[in-house]
Amino acid sequence: MDDDDLVLWVLPTSAAFWLSDDQLERSYFLAGSADGERVQRYTKVTDDGDVVDYWLGLPVVSGVQQLCTMAYQNQRNMWIVIDDQRLNNEKTFDIPMIRVLKGATKELHHGTNKTYVLKVRLYEYWGPKSMSECAASIDSLSPNWDRP
Repeated sequence: MDDDDLVLWVLPTSAAFWLSDDQLERSYFLAGSADGERVQRYTKVTDDGDVVDYWLGLPVVSGVQQLCTMAYQNQRNMWIVIDDQRLNNEKTFDIPMIRVLKGATKELHHGTNKTYVLKVRLYEYWGPKSMSECAASIDSLSPNWDRP
């Protein structure tokens, strides 16, 4: 992991076993759909008003808009650690999030028990469904950008 890399974890507790404290500071909990059960169950609001996961206090990414914004802003340095059970489960991620997770990333590692390490591609290589799902989020970041 490079010094400017970010990692989104679908199961954030596993990050504690693999990363240094410095690396944990650049990690996020990929909680799922913004109004989903995982967000309600596994996150809390701190006294400062930040939404974090219950286990490690990692910042939370929930919903397609947050996922798109992070992926677009960190195209060169964002990783996602996820498993097949959650990646392909509409109760965890709604269809727009699944489209972004599958279309804006490339698989770098396929581990045991169908676990994956994904890396966000450069925007120009995102699939058309990912681009479509993220268009509004990216428009709000860069209103004058030229869509491919």
